[in-house]
Amino acid sequence: MLATRLRKVLAAVLALFLVAFASPVLTPGTAGADSTDSSGYFTYSSNGTSITITGCTSLCDSESVSIPATIDGLPVERVTGNSAASWASGEPIVELTIPSSVSSFSVESWRGNVASIVFASDSKVASIPDFAFANNGNLRSIVLPDRLRTIAQYAFYNAGLNSITIPGTVTSIGSVAFANNRFTTVTIPASVTSLAGDAFSGNVTKTFAPPAVSSVTYSLNGGSMPGGASLPTQADATQNTTFTVGNGTEPVKDGYLFGGWS
Repeated sequence: MLATRLRKVLAAVLALFLVAFASPVLTPGTAGADSTDSSGYFTYSSNGTSITITGCTSLCDSESVSIPATIDGLPVERVTGNSAASWASGEPIVELTIPSSVSSFSVESWRGNVASIVFASDSKVASIPDFAFANNGNLRSIVLPDRLRTIAQYAFYNAGLNSITIPGTVTSIGSVAFANNRFTTVTIPASVTSLAGDAFSGNVTKTFAPPAVSSVTYSLNGGSMPGGASLPTQADATQNTTFTVGNGTEPVKDGYLFGGWS
């Protein structure tokens, strides 16, 4: 009786052992492994809710390519790179277009392998992080996002840029952000309120754009201008309190008096 029970127990243990080793085991090496998109150009990983572009295959060499906005029905939100070789393995990508879905970049994502980068006109990227395009070396031009606010330290250090146009939305440019590039002149928009002293190399001539001229619109609000005069306009290109009307008379509205016009 006892022997029979022992045989049954040993058989059950052996069965569990065989099932465990016969079943596939998910290891850190296989979990989340990179896939290639349907075009064959981009490698990517997925967390189930969004896509991270991790590189570009050899098909990208000497080509102009656009990162897709979605893959497998999920938005492409991040671009990264495991190494310099992950972005094309031979000649640099001629032009890489980044869709508006992308809002995040890793350190040195395109190191050495992209000649031109264009952000989609409706890009929502507001910040270029530390080292994002640093040490590319071959990056000759870039069209920055229209909504860009911050360019962090070393963002374009040693990128290889021939020129740079900084959008009028940028408010901050960090230390060494554009140092060691090929251009020698740059215009700093009036929107920039924080500029590191070493943001550009010493041989770069900086021109500071004047503040934008304000535009003021007036409404009669149901009133009228005497003698058919035109609406008041700002007197000159600077902000002040001097205004004029078309024929030198003051605007009027029944029951109201507007003074101080000239």
